[in-house]
Amino acid sequence: MGDALEPPRDADELVRSAWAPMLRYLRHAGLGDAALDVAQEVFACAVVRFSACPKNELWRRWLFRIATYKLKEHRRVESRQRRKRDALAAESSTDTRPRVVDDSLLFESMLAALTDLEREAVVLRYAVGMSSPEIADALGVPVHRVRGRLLEARRRLRRLFEREEHNAAG
Repeated sequence: MGDALEPPRDADELVRSAWAPMLRYLRHAGLGDAALDVAQEVFACAVVRFSACPKNELWRRWLFRIATYKLKEHRRVESRQRRKRDALAAESSTDTRPRVVDDSLLFESMLAALTDLEREAVVLRYAVGMSSPEIADALGVPVHRVRGRLLEARRRLRRLFEREEHNAAG
């Protein structure tokens, strides 16, 4: 497969050609260590459904649509687990939540400040290299919403970087 936009000939080629961008997307979407598990779920689903994979340039949209579904599914499960942990933590007086203290986590914490749609759009645009129409299709939202979310995300990130720069200087 010479060009990354060419459709994969088989499921093996699909995994080989899209593994790294998928992992990058999922990590930057806020999954951290869970990105590997979710990526495996995405590709397991994609391999089973490979016959439905478009045999044209739309194959990436198809794959990232599966990834978006798996990402949302993971977040729902994680949210339920977090609510249970928070309820248990409320019963005890100690706060066990981790604190962000390492500067190497700064960008990840800034991405976490974005909404889910903003974060997913930013990662698909800048880490994976997808266009706004491709992102819209992968996320299942209109193109104008993707463009608006990218604009708002860039503004929010700019403000966060400026605030961090100001705090570091002062």
